[in-house]
Amino acid sequence: MDSINYLHIVSELRNYGPTTLQYVKVTADVYNAAQQFLVRAFNYTIAQNVFTGTRACFDVYLPAPVSWASYQIEKSVVVDLSGVLTAGRDPSEHT
Repeated sequence: MDSINYLHIVSELRNYGPTTLQYVKVTADVYNAAQQFLVRAFNYTIAQNVFTGTRACFDVYLPAPVSWASYQIEKSVVVDLSGVLTAGRDPSEHT
């Protein structure tokens, strides 16, 4: 959390695919200790284009829920540069 009580979920993802990805959306679901859903937030990778074999950072931030204990992230590709609409799910859970 930062000085104004915002929770920042900061990490990076890597493009293992054969094409450049564009507008990669990262969604975070936040849960309490009983694994009850509290809130959802999203942001996009800092780099607009994620080239094959490269990494892109992201920062999903939101007002910190009072009783948060863990989160799960989901990354989805909005479009790749070949013009093919794609979507994928790669969930990761963190506490």
